[in-house]
Amino acid sequence: MGDNLLSKVLTITILLYWPISFLLANNPKDFITSFFPNVVFIICISLYQKGVRWWTAPLLTLGLVNPVLMIFPLFVAAFCFWLKPTKVNLAILFLAVMISLTQLNTFYQHSVFKYDRDTYQRKIEQGYLYPNVFLARVFQNKLTIYLERISFNFFALLDPNNYFFSFHPREIVGDNQNLDKFPFWAIAFLLIGLFKMRRLKRRDWFLLIILTALIINLSILAKFDRHDLVLYLPLSLVIISGLRKLSSSWVQIVLLLITAVEYLRLIFRYA
Repeated sequence: MGDNLLSKVLTITILLYWPISFLLANNPKDFITSFFPNVVFIICISLYQKGVRWWTAPLLTLGLVNPVLMIFPLFVAAFCFWLKPTKVNLAILFLAVMISLTQLNTFYQHSVFKYDRDTYQRKIEQGYLYPNVFLARVFQNKLTIYLERISFNFFALLDPNNYFFSFHPREIVGDNQNLDKFPFWAIAFLLIGLFKMRRLKRRDWFLLIILTALIINLSILAKFDRHDLVLYLPLSLVIISGLRKLSSSWVQIVLLLITAVEYLRLIFRYA
């Protein structure tokens, strides 16, 4: 009973850490807007576990509420239709495409594809470093601008420092809050949880689809900070999955004490 209680308390501390950090660093309105996708995920998980065929349908609301996330439901809908080309999945995919088309302009304004005069000027300047025009156009062109931005975001989103060490020692200056998202010790259980996913059970497929689609969507944004709160629930579930392997009550007590200190540090950081 005691071990079970410790495990539950430890799980709660994991679930509360990122939301509290985000709320302390931002206003409640931003928190509600950014946290909304996680509520939708909970609904989708519930439908998915019950075997409901239209479990992806609630994701369509994300493109309407927050247009910067419109790629995510489109990707998931397309992937599900590819796996199971049913009429239900086709209908959801069609709606996802329609919603994406209506939100395309808003998404563009927040994407890496929006025109940035300063970036283009730097590319032109760098082009003069090449011996001829052909090489300059090959290595310094508009496509490389997009690829550089997307790759930077992609690898930043895959960087464990982003989630456990506030991006230290490579903090993003200016464009990122470098939030504390999870207690640093949780990285071990994230790795354990990811290792467990190699079996690719029904639940694992769900998490993989969600995580892949979200990272792709966030990578295309000019600024993924704050929007990356959509990763909170999927990552938390992976960490909690790994945490279930922990059976030692003494280790759980030590982790709780460390987490208490981490919470105090969190409060003092944003106080």
